Amino acid sequence: MFTVDGSLAGLSAQKHGLIGLSLLRVGLGTTLFIHLVWDLSIVNALVGKDAPLDYSTYLATGAADPLALFRYSDSSAYVFSLYVALALVSLGYAIGLWPRVFSCLFAIAAYSIEQREFLATDAGTNLMVLIAFVLCFADTSQYFSIVPWRHRAILPVVSLVDTLAHNAARFLIQWQICMVYFWSAFYKLGGLEWRNGTALYYVMQVEHFSWIPWLSQALSSNQVVDNVLTYSTLLFQSAFPFLMWNPRFKPFLVTVALAIHGGIMMIMGLIGFSATVCLADVSLLSDEQFRSLGRWCTRWGATSKEASLIQTKAIGERP
Repeated sequence: MFTVDGSLAGLSAQKHGLIGLSLLRVGLGTTLFIHLVWDLSIVNALVGKDAPLDYSTYLATGAADPLALFRYSDSSAYVFSLYVALALVSLGYAIGLWPRVFSCLFAIAAYSIEQREFLATDAGTNLMVLIAFVLCFADTSQYFSIVPWRHRAILPVVSLVDTLAHNAARFLIQWQICMVYFWSAFYKLGGLEWRNGTALYYVMQVEHFSWIPWLSQALSSNQVVDNVLTYSTLLFQSAFPFLMWNPRFKPFLVTVALAIHGGIMMIMGLIGFSATVCLADVSLLSDEQFRSLGRWCTRWGATSKEASLIQTKAIGERP
């Protein structure tokens, strides 16, 4: 029977997707932390006095709201200190240090980076900012948190609002991911190269997107492979927004999405973008689907261990 995740009937009953959203918190925090630490040695060239977008022009672009933390100064000391502080916020968010508090701090951190480094960021950073602000209304403290949020006895109406806000946030994240795939497919269909099956061939000829040149060359040299990958991508992105709402299709769709974006990461080198989309895709699975996956992994591990012991015993008994 077809059901819609997060339907109105179930929005107020209990919080859904606690495991997936907790994993999303860990992943987004870790991704931004690695990005900030990696670029710490060149911070002045990215957002300081030597940045491609100078400070006065940056302010003139309209990034003058209070949440854009880099607007307050371009001094080397301030920029470096702020970069370190945002990295620490990202780390605290990833490990689950008071998630309710750090979720708001992380949203501001991601927004500040996206506003100041928009010449060097990509769609993955934009998606991270959107999801980070929505996650401020979700409960991401129940799993993988070193300091989980302690739920004290509260009024029923407050509990109801908290549950509704969490489930609504999860629905908005699901909807955002569907829109990413829908509009991606929509614009691809407007391109001749995507319609005739040669788009990926031309992408892999761009040196900037050839992270592993020999792999790009091997894939682009086979016309059949190019056609299959191009049309498969179009088909998947077109079907995802419609099939994702059926729980039976969701594990398959998430698996294919991970394969596609894992390939993008390996072939094109778009690590931040691919990591963010993969994390968002994984968060779409329900708690029960995560538990089923855990049980399967446990059974598989036990079976593999048993098979290994039998093989070792058989080898030991040989004359």
